[in-house]
Amino acid sequence: MSARLREYLPAAVVFVAAIALWEGVVFAFSIQFYLLPAPHVIV
Repeated sequence: MSARLREYLPAAVVFVAAIALWEGVVFAFSIQFYLLPAPHVIV
């Protein structure tokens, strides 16, 4: 594994996990899109 990958991998994993958690919370609690839109609605 390259040094550059080892440097940026933890940040990338945290970013993806945060997006997944955001999506899951919005879905699980049926939050209205105007209060907290899910990531798939924004993109």
